[in-house]
Amino acid sequence: MRHFFYMIAYDIRFSFWKNRSKWVVAFLIQVYLCIRIFHEISWYDSPYDFFSELWMLMRGESDNQLTIRSSYWVLFHGYLCFLIGFYPVNEWYLGNGQTSIRSYSRKRWLLSKLISVAVNVIVYYGGMIGFLLLGNLFYGGTILPESGVLTVGIPIYNQSVRELWLFFLILPFWVSLALSELQVCLSFWVNPVFAFVIIVAYLIAAIFIPSPSLLGNFAMLYRQNWVSGNQAIDWDIGILLCTLLLIATIVIGLVLFEKKDILPEQ
Repeated sequence: MRHFFYMIAYDIRFSFWKNRSKWVVAFLIQVYLCIRIFHEISWYDSPYDFFSELWMLMRGESDNQLTIRSSYWVLFHGYLCFLIGFYPVNEWYLGNGQTSIRSYSRKRWLLSKLISVAVNVIVYYGGMIGFLLLGNLFYGGTILPESGVLTVGIPIYNQSVRELWLFFLILPFWVSLALSELQVCLSFWVNPVFAFVIIVAYLIAAIFIPSPSLLGNFAMLYRQNWVSGNQAIDWDIGILLCTLLLIATIVIGLVLFEKKDILPEQ
């Protein structure tokens, strides 16, 4: 078990180190998004508040079309897919599978990689939230709007603080985590570039089709039931579907990976 913990620590450390240039770009993108968000909020004659700022990032699209309004959402989620999708499979193929042999267990090797992916997703979201909070502090904003209405006019006074964190952050994070783990597992059976394109296309498809079968809808505030009235895109359904996808991805991925050929096909 101690060896497994060392393996996890190694993967977390090297997943950041190998992707250090990508992380620099990630934080630059997040700073850019914050600048755009605060600039957009400055158009409204209302005080700054954190949930209004987070709304601008996570709102997605109310209409079934890709517009400037949903561009922040696409950039934020799309770059996350690019960030996490290549380290695990690169380590596998560059070493012809020898790293998993030295780990004495293929399942532990893959599980360690999936844990490192989860840590990367947490840090990615944490960075974005941190930049928004710093900007909010700079402008002297509050966490919740004092009027109970977001800057864009969406009322939130009927929602508890717990529900707001669930809608605005936890549900989108859970969608990102489930799809990130799926993308990494797919990359061991298809070209990682194809896996990246598949997941990004799946996310963008949610903009055009408001269906619970496209999990991206649960990560868009405009599509969630408390805003849109679409009961099929309620938070509990989203948490359930993402959890089932996460469990299925890990279990099926571990079973199939155990049987995978070590040497890549020529």
